[in-house]
Amino acid sequence: MKNKMMKYLSVLILIFGFLLSSCDGEEMASTKNIEGHWIYAETKPDVYATDSSIKKKIEEYIENKNAAHKISYEFKNDKTYYCYQNNDEPIKGIFKVIDKNYFTIDNQEEKEVKNIITKDSIIYITYDIKKEIAKELNIDERKIIKANATEIFKRGLFGN
Repeated sequence: MKNKMMKYLSVLILIFGFLLSSCDGEEMASTKNIEGHWIYAETKPDVYATDSSIKKKIEEYIENKNAAHKISYEFKNDKTYYCYQNNDEPIKGIFKVIDKNYFTIDNQEEKEVKNIITKDSIIYITYDIKKEIAKELNIDERKIIKANATEIFKRGLFGN
């Protein structure tokens, strides 16, 4: 009888342990650090190229890429986001919670993954822009070692 009871208790502990370990951590992760509306502030380049003149050209392209655009993001607590560009229809997507201050969005339209870091009232959205630059600036992609753009957004709404 004691043996059966120990087996029963062991099975219960194993099942309980399995259920706890199979819980998806993402469901427990908080979205509160990213929720809300974010307004574009600036773009910073992170570029390595085989030639300094190419590097300078790429950096200027990245820094000025969004200068004429009115861009904002709205992140919801159901893990959806809207990206507003100028007065066009917003792009809707889903973001993943990686950690308290780390998130990713997978933009199916542009076929790219963007990494997001939140810090205080700022979010940093970083992504690889190498292929776009090679095409737009007509540069051999092999001459571009690394080309990342970091878009910086501040919490708030656009004024009139």
